[in-house]
Amino acid sequence: MRSFHCYGAEAFELATRSNATAQIAWSHHYSGAALRMLGRLDEAIASASRAAEMFRTMGDTDSYVQSLANIGNCLRDQGRYAEGLRQFRRLRALIDDESAGMTPNIAAHSRPVALIRIGECLAHLGRRTEAVSTLGEAIGLLDELQVANFWLAEALEELAALLAEEGRTGESRRTYARAAEVFESTGDTEASGRCRAQATVAS
Repeated sequence: MRSFHCYGAEAFELATRSNATAQIAWSHHYSGAALRMLGRLDEAIASASRAAEMFRTMGDTDSYVQSLANIGNCLRDQGRYAEGLRQFRRLRALIDDESAGMTPNIAAHSRPVALIRIGECLAHLGRRTEAVSTLGEAIGLLDELQVANFWLAEALEELAALLAEEGRTGESRRTYARAAEVFESTGDTEASGRCRAQATVAS
């Protein structure tokens, strides 16, 4: 089976031949995502950065935000949490800027994801109180959007772990239990079982 990265390289070659700027930018973006999956994080950052610059120049803020998020994810994966935090805060500021030109619906769904990543970086930096508050804000926004997907489940599991570290056992148990339900609704039975087990431990 050919890798996602191979397809990305082929897409880049075809887009370059036709001088299709948007397609070239997207090929960089998808190559960056593939390289991240392969653990080639420096290369992933380089590809995502090229995509981000092209999208910014084109004035495509929706796509620019996606590439900035990819860079932030790579920084987080590398353990560069302070840099990742700055990147996701920059991303959140752009999402919140109504003059930036983002499609309102995309901005609404991108905001809680940015907050989840900010919360995760804060947690890794030992800033638990801020992390708990930020993840709570993200969960609230997802609830307002009536979204019950992987992002909500991930935020709930991360929040539950932080609450346990804070000694807030009852809240942690309830949050793990809810995370288990959301994971189950997404079909991730392994994660659902993991959270149910943690909810029992927190009892």
